[in-house]
Amino acid sequence: MFIDKIDLFIKRKKKIRELIYSGLRNSSSKSYKIEDEKNLKFFTPNFFSRWRVETILSKEKDTIEWIKTFDEESIFWDIGANIGLYSLYSLTLKKNLNVVAFEPSPQNFTILTKNITLNKMSENITAIPNPLDSINNNISFFKEKDIEEAGSKSTFDNITENKNYSNLYKTIGLSIDYLIESKILEVPNYIKIDVDGNERRIIEGASNTLNNKNIKSVLIESNDVNNEKEKIIQFLKTKEFKLYKSTIASQRSGNQNLIFHRN
Repeated sequence: MFIDKIDLFIKRKKKIRELIYSGLRNSSSKSYKIEDEKNLKFFTPNFFSRWRVETILSKEKDTIEWIKTFDEESIFWDIGANIGLYSLYSLTLKKNLNVVAFEPSPQNFTILTKNITLNKMSENITAIPNPLDSINNNISFFKEKDIEEAGSKSTFDNITENKNYSNLYKTIGLSIDYLIESKILEVPNYIKIDVDGNERRIIEGASNTLNNKNIKSVLIESNDVNNEKEKIIQFLKTKEFKLYKSTIASQRSGNQNLIFHRN
């Protein structure tokens, strides 16, 4: 009898902790003044997600300025959308924008969709959880070095020598050409790609689509490991894109923002 009471007490205490944690987490939505009269609501359950929101205008100024050049009624693909900062921000500037946000990280996708809902942008943003790849319907490993919400250390390929992953599972990758040729999505006018190393594979999977003149500009965050930057520049050159601007996106990683315009 006494043991049963102790067991009941422990269970109730655990339930109370869970309810408190759930309540605190669900109350982690806050309205942020981005600039001038522009306000957005974000679900920010941890320090990293709050930091991303609070530095949206200062962390990657070139991305912000690039978004400001979009035509009013156009299509923007945000590949590697994370928690949706640029997808949502773009719609504060261009109300008739059609946004497609790709984010394969499960925890980031959850926050992305919550942020879309909080800002009542469900009509304008399509959220897609599949990774993009050079080959369509390619089953490969999605890998995350950590599973911190709003984190960005993930890749999609068949290399699994390093077993030190917080998340490791197989899933299906899609190619951009497949999505366009199957008429699942419309050809975008602007494409942002920030995917921690898979950038070239993604644009190779868009080889036919990138010939479409409706695509006006592409922004790619790239590192220069294995001469990736030059390979991306040369590939897009064959699609009649010229490198307009190259700036440091992160002093810590050395990644660069490459902005391309169609010739």
